Amino acid sequence: MKNPRVIFRADSSLVLGTGHVMRCLALAEELRKRGYTCSFACRRLPGDSIDFISEHGFDVCELPSNYQIKYHWAIDARETMRVVTEKSADWLVVDNYCLDKRWHKAIGCGVNLRLVIDDLANREYECDILLDQNLGHTKAEYQKLTPNKATILVGPKYALLREEFRQIQPNLRKFDFSEISGTLLVSLGGIDAHNLTSKILIELFSDIPKSLRQVKVILGQNSPWAMNVEKIARKAPILTHIYKGISNMSEVLLRATVVIGAAGTSVWERACLGIPTLVVVIAENQKSVANAIVANGAAKKLDFTRISSQIEELMTNSQALRAMSKTASDLCDGLGVIRLYESMLAVEIKLRAATMKDSKLVFAWRKNISRADFYLSDIQFSFEEHRKWFKAALSDDHRKLFVATRFGYPVGHVHFHFTSRNIANVGIVLNPHCRGNLMAKPILQMGISKVRKLGIKEVNAVIHQDNLPSIRLFKRCTFRHHSQKGHFGHFRLSHTTGFPYA
Repeated sequence: MKNPRVIFRADSSLVLGTGHVMRCLALAEELRKRGYTCSFACRRLPGDSIDFISEHGFDVCELPSNYQIKYHWAIDARETMRVVTEKSADWLVVDNYCLDKRWHKAIGCGVNLRLVIDDLANREYECDILLDQNLGHTKAEYQKLTPNKATILVGPKYALLREEFRQIQPNLRKFDFSEISGTLLVSLGGIDAHNLTSKILIELFSDIPKSLRQVKVILGQNSPWAMNVEKIARKAPILTHIYKGISNMSEVLLRATVVIGAAGTSVWERACLGIPTLVVVIAENQKSVANAIVANGAAKKLDFTRISSQIEELMTNSQALRAMSKTASDLCDGLGVIRLYESMLAVEIKLRAATMKDSKLVFAWRKNISRADFYLSDIQFSFEEHRKWFKAALSDDHRKLFVATRFGYPVGHVHFHFTSRNIANVGIVLNPHCRGNLMAKPILQMGISKVRKLGIKEVNAVIHQDNLPSIRLFKRCTFRHHSQKGHFGHFRLSHTTGFPYA
């Protein structure tokens, strides 16, 4: 099977900031681990992240930068199409507010699948998946702006965070804030175009909160105000550290008691780790996000007229810190990249009826298992015996056999045996080369969706107690353990327990 190819169309600059590129990088790094080949198409602009992307091992195709950022969609589509064609892309991921349905449609003739990442819900889109990782907009809003077939993913459960955050989140020190370190972290994005960091530090240093012990400041690699901030820090009346272009953001965040932070992409990094935040709106598109997280109790808005007193009030109120921390971490678990990857698989994978030509393939897959006793029946059968069974099953009205393909390549097989008019047993087997890449879930869900249309209201699975990957799979597909017979657990999915697949 060929590696799927993905082109990311995203820009960054002193005007645009770095958030678009950073969340695309988080997705690209996960897809690369899953076998995708990822490249970026970016414009060379003042303060761009092209070198940063290259340092992370991704190919960057530079688009001409001979006009201002308010470029014409048709020109951009034509230039991007050259990259898409040259790379034979399967996916195009676009994270750019300036591009709308016209651009998406123009690109559509050169690429199979399109993913749009957005925050605004302010224009029409032509795509297969649309993702808005923020609070403030609803799925219903985007349904009016997208094709009927589009998968719409909305909310911070889909926030595109780097692996370091999802690794830490399950083992978070659940802050009790009984001991306050007194550390304030100021982090206003990769650019901070209006130099709000300096304004905050000047105000803070003029009246140091009693509970404050040290200040840490994070600046982007391309920050235009770095020298100004460093000058202020050198004269600070309190211990102050400046970090520039750091690669261990999660570690630095976890050492902070309170963060003054922007309401951009980084808001979900802080939420994931449960870091109490005084949030600052540094761009128009951040207003709705800031309002939403404040309304949820996951942050407070920074009051520029009383910065020091606001920090003191928060740092000395352990109950408020605990409440804000828990509310924030409940909003975002750091698994958004995985959920998006699974949604991409669900679009990539197609399910078709099995034919006799698939018999040999399925036989090889079934034989390639770690333990023979995972099957209820004896699998020490010959290919001829399997072929006879397969042929009989294809013509049996009480059975449905499907083969899943991904970009035309067979990746799995799902089989249903109808034990009554509305009850079926299910079995699934993957191509050995595809195991461990989360493909089983969409294959199983698609199969269940097919038989549901045939009147099936209950699906059962019998799984060996030691077959932990299969048990996890069926539980993730909302099957519930019903009973145990010897070494085999019986799992059930029914319309009364939340039959989830349309």
